[in-house]
Amino acid sequence: MMQWRKAIVIFLLLAFVSGIMFAGGCMLVRDLAPKQGSQNQEGLADASLPGVGPDIIANIVEQTGPAVVKINTLVEVDSKNNPLLNDPFFRQFFGVPSQPQYQGGVGSGFLISKDGYILTNSHVVSGAKEISVLLKEQNKAYAARLVGTDPSLDLAVLK
Repeated sequence: MMQWRKAIVIFLLLAFVSGIMFAGGCMLVRDLAPKQGSQNQEGLADASLPGVGPDIIANIVEQTGPAVVKINTLVEVDSKNNPLLNDPFFRQFFGVPSQPQYQGGVGSGFLISKDGYILTNSHVVSGAKEISVLLKEQNKAYAARLVGTDPSLDLAVLK
C-alpha cells in the first residue's frame, strides 16, 4: 500500500514539472518567434488601417478639444430631507437654515453648432437654478439656458 502512494506522489510531481516545462517552452517559442510587422505590438491597433495608429487618441483630442465645454450648475438642496437637520441634537448646534441651500455641480458637454448650442447629459443640468458654461480657449463663464431635455436618453441641449 505504501509503495502505491509513493508511486502516485512521484507521478504527480513528474506531471507537475513536465507541465511547467511545457508552458515555459511555449512562452520561450512565442518570445523568440519573429514579430508580424514591427508596429503591430500587443495592445496597439494595426497601423496599416487608415486613420488608426498609436497616436489616434492624441489626434482625436487635438481635433475635438476646442468643442468641449465645462458646465457649472447650482442646484437648490432640500434641507428638509437632510437627516442631520432632522435630528434635534444636530439642530441644536447648526440650527435650521433660513435661506435656501445650494450645491454646486460640474459636468461637461460639447458645442454642436456655431451659434452656441451645447449637448450634455440630462443629469448634469437636472434641477439646476443656474447654469454656466466655460469654453476651453476662454477663461470667462457664460450664462446658459436649458433648451430641452430627454431624461430617458439622458440628453440635454443648452444655449
